[in-house]
Amino acid sequence: MRDVITRAEEQGEDVEPLLCGGMTLAERVTTDHALEELRLRFRREFACLLQRHKALRSPERDDLRISTQLEKLREGLVRETREREISSGGKARL
Repeated sequence: MRDVITRAEEQGEDVEPLLCGGMTLAERVTTDHALEELRLRFRREFACLLQRHKALRSPERDDLRISTQLEKLREGLVRETREREISSGGKARL
């Protein structure tokens, strides 16, 4: 198991979003999971962690990866920002 930060619309194999919408226009869009199901999921996911990451105090950090699509988006934004700064003589434009 590895954590990867992606764009919201990215999908792939073995991908499970950690955050998902629960409400839309003040209407609930998810169902409650049984407590036992939540416990089983936690046990399964916690078992995948290396022992060094289970420490309650000062756990080691794991490598976090940024998806290729998100990295390309970041690079494009950096390039666009630099071009704007150069064309404005270093003065920020609003």
